[in-house]
Amino acid sequence: MAGNIFKLPGIFQNVMNPGSGFGPDGAQAGALDEAALPESCQSVEDLAEPLRATFERLAKRAEKCVVRKHPEEALVEALRSSADALRQSQQQQRGGEYEILERVLHGLSESEQALVDKRNSQSDSVAEWMEAARKAEQNLSGLQLCNQLLDLMRSRLDYHRQCVQLLEEQLPALEDAVASAASLAGPCYGVPLEEHLTKTGRQVAYVIDVCTAALNRDDVLVEEGLFRLNGPSGSVQKLESFLNVMRAEAVINDFDSATVCGTLKKYLKQLPEPLVSQDLLNDWAEACDTAEPDNRRFRLHACCQRLQQERPSLYANLRHLVKFLARVAQHQDRNKMSPKNLAICIGPNIAGGGGPVGVNVEDLQSANLGTLIVENLLLVHDFCFGA
Repeated sequence: MAGNIFKLPGIFQNVMNPGSGFGPDGAQAGALDEAALPESCQSVEDLAEPLRATFERLAKRAEKCVVRKHPEEALVEALRSSADALRQSQQQQRGGEYEILERVLHGLSESEQALVDKRNSQSDSVAEWMEAARKAEQNLSGLQLCNQLLDLMRSRLDYHRQCVQLLEEQLPALEDAVASAASLAGPCYGVPLEEHLTKTGRQVAYVIDVCTAALNRDDVLVEEGLFRLNGPSGSVQKLESFLNVMRAEAVINDFDSATVCGTLKKYLKQLPEPLVSQDLLNDWAEACDTAEPDNRRFRLHACCQRLQQERPSLYANLRHLVKFLARVAQHQDRNKMSPKNLAICIGPNIAGGGGPVGVNVEDLQSANLGTLIVENLLLVHDFCFGA
């Protein structure tokens, strides 16, 4: 036991040995100034200080026990006291470590909360920025649409300016064309024949010329009962509207022959003066009443010559119409339209005037006279009008 006691001071002397890094005053040999140590090293130094003090007290007590030859119990008591002091020091050290850790964790928690707050703030800023960017994009899109609409309106303005310029350039020519067309166009129905011919520069009235040309076809000339029917009134009025403005050539073939015949007879009926001349009605009547055929033929020829001399326009149109009716009569074996039948259909329109609507004795007499004139002229058309 005594040997063990004498060995213990050597252990504690090792603690105090300068080679271990501690001097007799407990300071580290060649230690740096505390102010020069980093903060982490300073914390370790603070924790090691209680251990160093405990080892110093234990070494002193052990030394006293050896030098004064205290009993072994005293040494054991000293060791126990030193162990308690060491345990207490370790507890204090742990408490200090826990406190340091708690401070560190608290600092980290505060740092984390600051980061979270900063992140939330930045998220709000990003959201605000995105909303502002979206609104800016909407404004930009709306501005682009406005610019496109403005460009469209400018284009339309340029287009209409060009239209105005073109119309201003073409308007004089259009006015001249309209004036020229107005001078040449109808109306035809109800207009004196000579006035119509003078206005249009024609020799044969437009309605007579166009209608006879439309009927002067082989397939039409052989139609049975040609000129007996006048066609539907609606169709007659429609064709009349085209003829009245002298624009019927392109559409007249779309109408049936009865409509064309009815339109022609209506025109002849509405002439202010009969085609055989109002002044010559008595001469025509006397010629038709002549019983002897040769004398009748010569008297009809005389009426035609007088008509040609006094009213050449009436003569030209009467001749054109009679020559066409003679061609129709050439197909009487198929169309059943003899000179007498044609005269019955056409005659009343040849000698009648375009006066007020109504039937009187004079109209009936004119109708009968017209029938006689047409029938006799068809029988001697070559002699009266030439081949």
